[in-house]
Amino acid sequence: LTGEDFFILKELNMEKPTSNNYVISLKRTPERLKKFLDDNQHMQFEVFEAIDGNDIEPFGGYTKYAHAVALSHIELWKKCAEGTEDFLICEDDAELHKDLQRALDGLKASKHPYDFIGWGWNFDAELFVGILPELSPVSMHFSQEHMRQNKQNYLATPIDPVLMRLYYYFGCCCYTISPAGAKRFLEILYPLQKEITVDIKGIKKFTFEARGIDCVMAQAFVDTLSVVCFPPMALSHNDHTKSTIQNKK
Repeated sequence: LTGEDFFILKELNMEKPTSNNYVISLKRTPERLKKFLDDNQHMQFEVFEAIDGNDIEPFGGYTKYAHAVALSHIELWKKCAEGTEDFLICEDDAELHKDLQRALDGLKASKHPYDFIGWGWNFDAELFVGILPELSPVSMHFSQEHMRQNKQNYLATPIDPVLMRLYYYFGCCCYTISPAGAKRFLEILYPLQKEITVDIKGIKKFTFEARGIDCVMAQAFVDTLSVVCFPPMALSHNDHTKSTIQNKK
């Protein structure tokens, strides 16, 4: 952190965090970071300066902005893979449940075995999971408008979540990745691929053009010990009109 950029912790009334909680945010969109920090004052974060899409080229089905977001996540995976601690990685439109930090602390104390834990997903897309222990695959669909209307009360209400085997979802507003998980994700997904095949053995297999990091992550979920928290402990308003990815050509 330098005194010249907008990531000055003193100005944000924050102490330097001791946890490995990261928020990815563009230097040229300080209003998004401020809203994230205002919304999530119950947790501490280190700001990871996102790669700027204005500085790179499109790639396959990725716009240059989606390409930049993908590379930003990948840089944090590389950092995580070099250490011994899990990383919580958030995008700066995430709104986090009041008990998320307690859940993270509990997982750390239990020395959990997971490579990846998804805390939230886009409510305008399918969530495909396996009930634990592996009983049956389940496809879930949600009302994004109802979520938007009710999220503030929900995020302050105690919940009793469970972890389900994750086959795929879309959106990556908030997740935990372990050092071993980060290494596996990099092995499977990096360098980025233009086309992705998700092969859920004995259930279904499909191929599609990747347009964002959440697309390629779907390929890694089935080959790693990846789970998702249900109900979610992180939500995204997912407003495409304000997105630094979706609203760009």
